[in-house]
Amino acid sequence: MYWYIQNLIILPEYQSKGIGTTIMESLLSFVRQNSPPNSHVVIGLMCSEHTAPFYKKFSFDIRPCNDLGPGATLELNL
Repeated sequence: MYWYIQNLIILPEYQSKGIGTTIMESLLSFVRQNSPPNSHVVIGLMCSEHTAPFYKKFSFDIRPCNDLGPGATLELNL
């Protein structure tokens, strides 16, 4: 099963307040709850270079790509 997170953008005045973390935790929980049991799940997303460390906190593997821009994937075995 493949899930994709299009954009997660927090306005600068609201950054570093835990809002993005709360949203990502909710999204990851949704994926876990709504994926078939015993499935292999891949979550993909696009991210900028400066936001890559945020996604690394959630165990995403950052994959730089010159043609498509940076992105990230997270694989889960449920």
